[in-house]
Amino acid sequence: MYHFEKKEPYGAELLFFNQFSEDKKIIHCFTTRNGGVSEGACCSLNMSFNREPSRDNVLENLKRAADGIGVPFESLTMVPQIHSNKVKIIKEADKGRGVTCESFSEGYDAMVTNVPGITLCTIHGDCIPVYLYDEKHSAVGMIHSGWRGTWGKIAAKTVETMKCEYNTESHELQAVIGPGICGNCFEVSEDVFNAFSEIYGKVFTENETVCRPVPGKENKWLVSLPEIVYITLVEAGLREDNITKSNICTCCEENKNIFFSHRREKGKTGAMTGMIGIPMNIM
Repeated sequence: MYHFEKKEPYGAELLFFNQFSEDKKIIHCFTTRNGGVSEGACCSLNMSFNREPSRDNVLENLKRAADGIGVPFESLTMVPQIHSNKVKIIKEADKGRGVTCESFSEGYDAMVTNVPGITLCTIHGDCIPVYLYDEKHSAVGMIHSGWRGTWGKIAAKTVETMKCEYNTESHELQAVIGPGICGNCFEVSEDVFNAFSEIYGKVFTENETVCRPVPGKENKWLVSLPEIVYITLVEAGLREDNITKSNICTCCEENKNIFFSHRREKGKTGAMTGMIGIPMNIM
């Protein structure tokens, strides 16, 4: 389902999904916390400019990831993330925005493109990365799905954007739900429980793989964001056998040496990035 590789010459450790690795028409990865130059709480492969004072460290880490997947550093493109359900269509002129070029003035939490040579990058501390690939129309999407974005069905909005922009057909779309906080680690209060209940109804309240009360705690629930994302993608028309769940938790103690976790480390930590793009050489 997935595998890790240490990419030389730096030894940056990257995660690849077998569903996409077998298809050379796209490039992708999810970074780990290992193989970079950041120090302290962000040691070592931190990808977030907001997590440490040294921009140069983050740029070097991003270069190592770009080298690891064989794309030019200048191709990396980011948007300011605001925990929304807003989707940005990335054009040729947007290449490098947020990394080597000026950042966008507005915030988004998903990007789509059909431009070869652009690598979409989203930043993750525990929020769910969602990768979308339309092979027929050579288009990709990269989503940062936190609880607010998940509640706002950002995955479905991104699918709809790809339909409108690239004539994507949902049943042909491939998706990977990458590493993020799992349903055993994401504890929420009544306000979040009620917000999801209003949107998802019984699918949320009566499915213990999605939501269940925390034993011994009043008005506390454990919620699985990856399962909600999966439900949203199916509702958006994706075939179940075209959706891969990584089933990797960034927050579980057993993965503390592999991934940063905003919740586990109480915000004093770095972040990973999800990357996807269409190589120049497919055209």
